[in-house]
Amino acid sequence: MLGIGGRGGLREPQAGLAEGAARGRGTVVAVDLPSGIDADTGAVDGPAVRADVTVTFGAYKPGLLIDPGASHAGVVELVDIGLEADLAAPDVAALQSRDLAATLPHPSAESDKYRRGVVGVLAGSDRFTGAAVLSVGGAVRGGAGMVRYLAPSPGVAGLVRQRWPEAVVTVGAPPADLAAAAEAIARRRRWAYLAGGRPLVAGPRRADPAHAACGRACPAARRGTS
Repeated sequence: MLGIGGRGGLREPQAGLAEGAARGRGTVVAVDLPSGIDADTGAVDGPAVRADVTVTFGAYKPGLLIDPGASHAGVVELVDIGLEADLAAPDVAALQSRDLAATLPHPSAESDKYRRGVVGVLAGSDRFTGAAVLSVGGAVRGGAGMVRYLAPSPGVAGLVRQRWPEAVVTVGAPPADLAAAAEAIARRRRWAYLAGGRPLVAGPRRADPAHAACGRACPAARRGTS
């Protein structure tokens, strides 16, 4: 309804049309930019179109990538109309799925699970079992060659094994002895990834013991949110 130069929220009759589209059951497709969105800032100052798909041309507008405008844009598809040679170099780049895919290593015929990377997970508890299951699942789906999980109890270990049987699950010691237990495990050849600077994911209740166990061997243990 409006071009990329529009400012402020939609006024009638456009506001009513946007509200009608939101109540409808069909797919809402925006052309270049959902009307009512500031193309430069993503600001939404009043009624605006909330699209399922936005087809934009020439280049991504900042307002399509910055909330709340990004939430109104839905899936954004860029159509090349031959402007690239005339556009200045962008100040900011927004990675797309293909960009991220290009950064991932591609296994070859000689690859094994260790060459693809081993991720160690310290997360969850008997109270917060979901943190364990979700953390291990994220590591498995992330493409690691092996995922090893140090569980705080047999109950949590059972839940993780049931949901992610491909993960290697070990039941750890109580928190007071966790540092010593993890240090002993780290000496084993199959846990050598700790000394190699590879990822270690730890929940907030287990990050400090993880740091204590790894010491200088793995200075970048990552603290989780659950």
